[in-house]
Amino acid sequence: MEPSDPENVSRERRMLSRAHISMLGRPLKEGASRPSDDGSGEGSGAELVESWSPATKRIVARSRLSLKFASLPRMSKLAVIVLGLLGGWASSSQVLAQVGKNGTLHPEINVLGRARDNCALEATRIEKGLKGTKPLGGIGAMTVPPGEYRVRVECEGSPRLVGVIDRVSVSAEKTSTPSLNLEPARIRLRAERNGSMVTAEVRLYRPKADEDEPALYTFPANQSAEIAAGRYDLIVSGKVDASVVIEAALEGTSIPKGKLTAFTADLSDGQLVVSAKENGKPAEAVIKVLPRNEKKRDLRVEAGQVVDLPPGRYVVETTLASAADFATKRQVVWVRSNKKTQATESFETGTLHVSAEGDKLEAVAKIGLPGAAEDFGHFRLPGQVVLTPGEYRVRIEANIDSPVKMQEARVTVHKGRHTKHSAKFHPTRLVVEVKRAGRSVEIQSIRVRSAGGGKDAGQPNFDGEYILWPGRYEIIAELANGDTLSDGPFEVQWGQRLLRTLEVTHGMLSVKAIRNGRVVTSARILVFKPGAAKSAAELKGEGSVALSPGTYDLKVIDGPHIKWHPNVRVHERKNTEMSVELEAETPAEGTPDLPVGDELPEGE
Repeated sequence: MEPSDPENVSRERRMLSRAHISMLGRPLKEGASRPSDDGSGEGSGAELVESWSPATKRIVARSRLSLKFASLPRMSKLAVIVLGLLGGWASSSQVLAQVGKNGTLHPEINVLGRARDNCALEATRIEKGLKGTKPLGGIGAMTVPPGEYRVRVECEGSPRLVGVIDRVSVSAEKTSTPSLNLEPARIRLRAERNGSMVTAEVRLYRPKADEDEPALYTFPANQSAEIAAGRYDLIVSGKVDASVVIEAALEGTSIPKGKLTAFTADLSDGQLVVSAKENGKPAEAVIKVLPRNEKKRDLRVEAGQVVDLPPGRYVVETTLASAADFATKRQVVWVRSNKKTQATESFETGTLHVSAEGDKLEAVAKIGLPGAAEDFGHFRLPGQVVLTPGEYRVRIEANIDSPVKMQEARVTVHKGRHTKHSAKFHPTRLVVEVKRAGRSVEIQSIRVRSAGGGKDAGQPNFDGEYILWPGRYEIIAELANGDTLSDGPFEVQWGQRLLRTLEVTHGMLSVKAIRNGRVVTSARILVFKPGAAKSAAELKGEGSVALSPGTYDLKVIDGPHIKWHPNVRVHERKNTEMSVELEAETPAEGTPDLPVGDELPEGE
């Protein structure tokens, strides 16, 4: 029997923990009691456990917590819920099951036309938008929150009969009574490989079961087994050797009641060929084939190459050869015995062209995903790459003498389109002016350097422009009078034209040299910056001079007389006035003292 839709058949299932199983009707043997009417669960302990199979004992043991919870007072229940949430043992669905307006699930089970009450039940809530399920239930008729459920029924005895009631709807404060009829049947499946019988295991599932559902039945191949009549998906699993697993799938197999149904599962090798398409056209790709139950061994082939493989499920990873982002798609493929299985992966791509502008520029583009720690590809510019549609980080690194060598941008690539991205690595041109009150000031030197006293940017070109790369800079200007001005730090980007003007702010210093209350016009007044050997200004007798704000030392010279006056403070936009008193002159030796205004005697 050939399966109709292998993609929808789930094959690798892990066993769910069975929780909250309840018994319907009478106990299995004398002395085993039911739960009490008040829902406390008393009387449903050891006697029931001893009556069931070992698997059922574990299930019932897990149910006791829910049973005891139901008997607590309202306030105690709320406390238990809070403690359970803090402790991590109560899921949201379990809490709702206890405090919401619930409904009752009470299936009717018939075996060979007669009602049976010794069947274990397991209800699994089917929640929309969620992958996986949450088991719920109790002892006796199940009290569950409103919703849809899948009910698994397992009737002990000979034969052991298992069935599933799918999509049972439960409403608040109402009882849902779905029915299930179980009829015994017999099955024998012969497992063959290349015409010879091989050892294998048979697993039966309900049709199109969920990935995590356990098998309804498991039994050895090549011998008879008793099951419930119905329709199943079968997986036959064996081994070629200790490491290679072989599998065959037979979906939608009907097992009629009453008689023996015998058929054969072929576990001979099959073939697999995987193709790739790019924007609807055949494309080159690398194919990685990995057995789904084998994590170490894989097979690598090219797209379109036919390979012989043992039957079973394989994880197929297809990587498009042309895509710089290593575009890869993954799917699970069944390889059928004595058949060629064909699979195809389709990719969508666009192209990205990257270039850079600059004088004699050599640059490299690095492509990565936004936020990724590393890039997945790089190439010299100009150049282009093929990428799957999406947003990418493009970093362009240039071979230039600059503290900043890279530009970064986000670029979006579209399906079937050609996207261009260019970076301009042109330096910034800076012109520096020094002015006082709108007029140019004579300067001694100008230095443009990295902020914080770093490396000089060099000398200006013939046009008086400093050539700068992106970064933080500062300007130091030394005036002809010895003053020093600074500007910055300031940011420089790519390809700017900047004009920075340094304004000389000044104050006035008015000085006069006096002796005996009169201005000494012959006196020289020299103005020095502290520690400077050369004066910043010179006056004769008296006068005013514009100076940069700061502290100055004055030196007044009149013949042999010298007078120093240190620490004179000049303030911005203010006039500092001061007088320097010179010592009185001493008369020459032999010259008599005369009253002021008297003349020397004639002839003397």
